[in-house]
Amino acid sequence: MNGYEKIVTMMKNAGKKSAGRPVVAIGEMLDSESCQIDELTIDADDYLIAERLQGKLKKGDTVVVLRYSEEIYLIIERVV
Repeated sequence: MNGYEKIVTMMKNAGKKSAGRPVVAIGEMLDSESCQIDELTIDADDYLIAERLQGKLKKGDTVVVLRYSEEIYLIIERVV
């Protein structure tokens, strides 16, 4: 299973767990380690980040965030 297949599998599993709440959201990086999603702020302890994005995100970047569980989010892509 390649990386993309793993992400798709995780998204499917998260969708099953999330029944009724949004799974995918758009966030804005507050700095290189904090992300704002609506009124929720998550920091590096609360999320995993795609390897290709590590060290590349900065304040103001718009990112796609997947809620994996009650406590863990995945930052999967930067968008423009």
